[in-house]
Amino acid sequence: MAFVIENLANVVLSATLTRIAHCMVSVGETRTSAAHHQAIVMQHLATVVPGVVQSMIVRVAIAGKKWRTAAAPTRKITLWEHTSGCCREENGLLYCMFFVPSEVNYMLLGFADDPSQTGNFEVFSMWVSMGITYDSIASDKAANPGRKYMISIGGSADSGGMFGIAGGMSVSQWVDNADNSISSIVNSYNADGVDIQFEGGTSDPDFSTAITLLAQRFKARGFLVSVGPFRGYDGTWNDYISLPLNDVDYVFCQFYAKNLQSVDSVVSDITSAANDLGSWSKLIAGFNSNNRNPNPSTALQAVYQLKSSLKGTFTWSAEDSQSNSPPYCIEKNSANILNNNQQPGSCNW
Repeated sequence: MAFVIENLANVVLSATLTRIAHCMVSVGETRTSAAHHQAIVMQHLATVVPGVVQSMIVRVAIAGKKWRTAAAPTRKITLWEHTSGCCREENGLLYCMFFVPSEVNYMLLGFADDPSQTGNFEVFSMWVSMGITYDSIASDKAANPGRKYMISIGGSADSGGMFGIAGGMSVSQWVDNADNSISSIVNSYNADGVDIQFEGGTSDPDFSTAITLLAQRFKARGFLVSVGPFRGYDGTWNDYISLPLNDVDYVFCQFYAKNLQSVDSVVSDITSAANDLGSWSKLIAGFNSNNRNPNPSTALQAVYQLKSSLKGTFTWSAEDSQSNSPPYCIEKNSANILNNNQQPGSCNW
């Protein structure tokens, strides 16, 4: 199936949503501040789940990737953003995910986690109160032809993203449960695939077998599948690339965990990652839009140098990208570089 959007050939763009309110949004003909929407969100959440509003960090992630292919894709750009809200209220529901640029075609909803470590995954409880439903996603897809949604499982190790299998349970039992529970979530939310992003427990001896089998199950169901490792420090890179990856469509690698500060160091690290994978075909390079090096100018210069090989880029996070100067400049510059061979323009945190 081919998607033709805005005359950009073979594009993948991505975005994620996760915290509540740091941007300006349009409501009808008026501009309403983030503070106003923050107040609405906090009041609503306090009503729905008393006691939950203790911090401005609300764990909702929507990731997106814009995927446009002709026949065989030759160029893809991925922009993965993690955004904070920018909610609007309509008919008593808060809509918190539909403010990313129209270029974004894949949205990752995160995170679904496995608190019992039995493979019975649960979605983040605030999705419904934020207007994230089957119908709202269907409406968003209709408004943005080609946009797809994926369910992101895991997340940061200290927020439910620790892989593990409960004592007394076999790997096959865990995989059966995970396949059933996650597939049910995918179907319940009108999603198109699964992003596997455990950032803890990946050294568990059962990790490789369990995730390999799970990816096989998802591909057999016709789902898109991605993984999200990071390089540097106590990174998960080696644990993920030791997987077969035959059933993985994209490897979203975070290149902002090593404090890379020069163009040469970014080019070198991305090239090293591609060499580890044995190919550039699945690698999507991830950068940060909120003061984690490499800075936007350095990242974009590296993308320009690698434009003939690089599959795409993603950006963490959308709420921060919205506040960049100009807004979403990492994403838009990446698109211009990789699709139009343009020199990067101005872009600052």
